[in-house]
Amino acid sequence: MTLVSERRWIFLLTLAAALFYLPGLLPGRILLPLDVLCWQLPWSATKTCEGRQVVNPVISDLVLQYDPWRAIIRRDGWRAALWNPYAFAGSPMLANGQSAPLYPLNWLYLLLPPSWFYALAAILKTALAAGFTWAFARKRCSPPAAALAAVT
Repeated sequence: MTLVSERRWIFLLTLAAALFYLPGLLPGRILLPLDVLCWQLPWSATKTCEGRQVVNPVISDLVLQYDPWRAIIRRDGWRAALWNPYAFAGSPMLANGQSAPLYPLNWLYLLLPPSWFYALAAILKTALAAGFTWAFARKRCSPPAAALAAVT
């Protein structure tokens, strides 16, 4: 198989990931489960949350933990990554594996608006997972079978 046809498969997998997350790239949209805020005060008392049900409260960490950590690093810079003054009496954020300030995809949060960051991070993570799955399956299977493995 030629390098051009292999690149075509990887391009198609990346395009499929981008099309899947395309609604998150539309203006006014963000790939965060913000409905979990309607489950907490003070947001639950607003008119926006009136009668609204939380779809999946299990994924609240994205809104209640990860996004605030990223926002602190964006606002305060690497000083906050070394020492987070807002948790307990202060704690090192680099030692917290969940905040992940050294994870390269999180660096995009410093450069992009949050709405674009979450969509682009989802596309990149999905494309990387599909691409590496395709490369792994390609060692034993035909290109279409490897693509099926990557899509699943």
